[in-house]
Amino acid sequence: MKLTYIANARIPTEKAHGLQIMKMCEQLAKNSEAELILPRRFNPIKDSPFVYYGINKSFRIKYLPVLDLVKLGRVGFWLESLSFSLSAVFYSIFKKADIIYGRDELPLFFLSFFNKNIFWEAHQGRINLAVKRLIKKSAGIITISEGLRNFYIQHGAKGDIVVASDAVDFDAFNISFSKEECRKKLNLPPDKKIVLYSGHLYDWKGAGVLLEASRNFNDNFLFVFVGGTEDDIKRFRKKSEGLNNVLIAGHKSYNKIPLWLKSADILILPNSAKEEISRSFTSPLKLFEYMASGTPIIASDLPSIREIVSNNEVLFFRPDDVHDLIDKIKYVFENYNEMRSKAMSAKQKVAEFTWQKRAENIFSFIIQKSVLLSKSDFWPALIAGLSIAILSWPVLKNLGFLNYLFFFPWLFLVPLTAVFGISVAKKLSVKWPIIQQLAKYGLVGWLNVFIYAGVFNLLSLASGIAKGLMADVFIVIAFTITITNAFFWNKIWTFQAKDSGEGRKEYIKFFTITGLTTILNALLFHFIINVLGAPSGFDEKLWANVAIVFSIPVSFLGNFFGYRIFVFKNRK
Repeated sequence: MKLTYIANARIPTEKAHGLQIMKMCEQLAKNSEAELILPRRFNPIKDSPFVYYGINKSFRIKYLPVLDLVKLGRVGFWLESLSFSLSAVFYSIFKKADIIYGRDELPLFFLSFFNKNIFWEAHQGRINLAVKRLIKKSAGIITISEGLRNFYIQHGAKGDIVVASDAVDFDAFNISFSKEECRKKLNLPPDKKIVLYSGHLYDWKGAGVLLEASRNFNDNFLFVFVGGTEDDIKRFRKKSEGLNNVLIAGHKSYNKIPLWLKSADILILPNSAKEEISRSFTSPLKLFEYMASGTPIIASDLPSIREIVSNNEVLFFRPDDVHDLIDKIKYVFENYNEMRSKAMSAKQKVAEFTWQKRAENIFSFIIQKSVLLSKSDFWPALIAGLSIAILSWPVLKNLGFLNYLFFFPWLFLVPLTAVFGISVAKKLSVKWPIIQQLAKYGLVGWLNVFIYAGVFNLLSLASGIAKGLMADVFIVIAFTITITNAFFWNKIWTFQAKDSGEGRKEYIKFFTITGLTTILNALLFHFIINVLGAPSGFDEKLWANVAIVFSIPVSFLGNFFGYRIFVFKNRK
């Protein structure tokens, strides 16, 4: 299944936004052929997104041309968004995907006219023309909070909404360095009481409240602000002029953030209650990162935050209340053992909020809500089933079982059964990913069986020969035809290795694995029909087909694991 993630984001400059997108694509690529579509915009960070975030290169990134006019303000942003949306539509028309996924409503709005399997991940509560269409036409909606889910249900969305809060790469933030070691690496003073905020410096993020609180503490304290855009950092530095206990550290690379979080005595999540996005809709990435660091946390008492944590994990303060925040900071240092206990509870709790689990929940939702079977699987399953039905003719004819009144319904029944079987396997593959691959391999295997048996029976029917050396020759001919068919079906469909660039090597390995199992099959076939021979009164032609049936398990299991492990290693 091909999944295209549409994101109008400048990655990795938009650090938190980009992190969530890259982590999701990395996990979704485990169950699908994932591709990330981004706008081609000026980016001051030249590192590849894969390098910057430490992401496995298991999916492809495609950059589309846009009008990069965002610096012109709101009008420039809309022109950029419109140009990206049109580029995404034209790209998707020629590079069709089974699933379109994204969090930007405008490109999804246009794409919804061309693809039924649109899945929208909502991060903000707003209603406009694009949102109204996505509420009605998207196959499913994913929200990052219960507050957002309730908002869209109130505005007409049905029950096709799943809540998937943000997550964390737990191992990346659960570092082994001590607080002292982290401070040494970052050149932070070892003797100061450090209170740290990590994230953007937007007003609704509440960083300004923490800056005001810092004015009430002496130089034994150090208030550190990590993150922010260039303009926000300049503005913040101007506000903090004259404060010797404030450090505006600015933007830091993603792989350094765990060191900053671990170096602090307290981490602050000061989201404002003045805007609904902060009160009800957000699912702050930094909250999960804070929790994974094992450092005590003070957080705004907001519904969006309480969806994730309680008094058992953090100390709450009244949002936007500088004096209450000051009191809570003092309380933490006076009761640090209690706060360490809360921090350990938070660390244990956040271990369940992994990107892998988030992606699994979303992928399961996608499978349930998308069209039963994608075109990339529907047509191969239908063609394979129809081919099996047609190729069964010489087998049934040679065995004397051909009934034309039965054969014509058979031409419809077998393809439908094949499509249904692949559909069921696709559902089961949400929990057991290998199931769908086994089902495809099994269907291709049955097709090969009928090519193998069909060619043998056709030659046997034409010659009247069903045993002896000539029957062995018929088997070799049937094998030669079957193996080529098997190679291309398994390479392109089952193991999705069509772009591996190693076709010749793969064919040699494929031939070798298949040859070994075929030799075993031929020996088993020869032993059954020529050494054991048909039981007294048993038709020789029927006994030859019994021999073929006995050889199927040998080739099925041997070939599947041989192809999977040794042949098609560079599969999707």
